[in-house]
Amino acid sequence: MVSVGGNLYSVPDATRKRIVEVHTLAKKVQIFEDGTLIATHPVLDGRRQRWIAPGHRKMPRFTDRRRDERDAVLDHDKVVDTELLLDALADSHKVGR
Repeated sequence: MVSVGGNLYSVPDATRKRIVEVHTLAKKVQIFEDGTLIATHPVLDGRRQRWIAPGHRKMPRFTDRRRDERDAVLDHDKVVDTELLLDALADSHKVGR
């Protein structure tokens, strides 16, 4: 990741050098390694944001674990209703008292 203006922008995993050249234009950030363009990103407004371009990370990114109660939870290839799961947890908590 490269920090520009308080925001983080991704570079490909294959980037070998720790020092890269960054050009910040009105609407895009360009990142160069040894004079070769390796990434282009839109400029992010504000600070403390990050932009990861598709293909810049080999490991899959995990999705946001915070879910609405109406969503289902995937558990060992079986879909379980979140409300049912929460009720079962509440009941087990009562039994433990």
